[in-house]
Amino acid sequence: MGKKTGADPGITVPPVLMNRLINSALNVFNKAQVVSVDGKEVTIDRGGDTITLGDVDNVTLYVGSQAENALQAMLEGKGYELISVGECQGTAGIMEAVAAGFEASPAL
Repeated sequence: MGKKTGADPGITVPPVLMNRLINSALNVFNKAQVVSVDGKEVTIDRGGDTITLGDVDNVTLYVGSQAENALQAMLEGKGYELISVGECQGTAGIMEAVAAGFEASPAL
């Protein structure tokens, strides 16, 4: 559904792997949603255009991520000191989340 494949791969998808994906015999559809999968036939919607692909072996979806801070909303006003770090502030990679957690923690 994203605009670009591998736009933010983070450290878990090294550039070498991304290059292999790009140079493979895969069909990659950005800005698309899977409508149905029926046997080896997959139908996608890409900006209002319906495309049906036949003889499909595998379908891999990359739907991205979004911030999740429902726990913070539940705990606000209950007397806890809350510090938001990582993905509850916005999408972030593991390195950013760990660094933010370290910076927010009291000195040991």
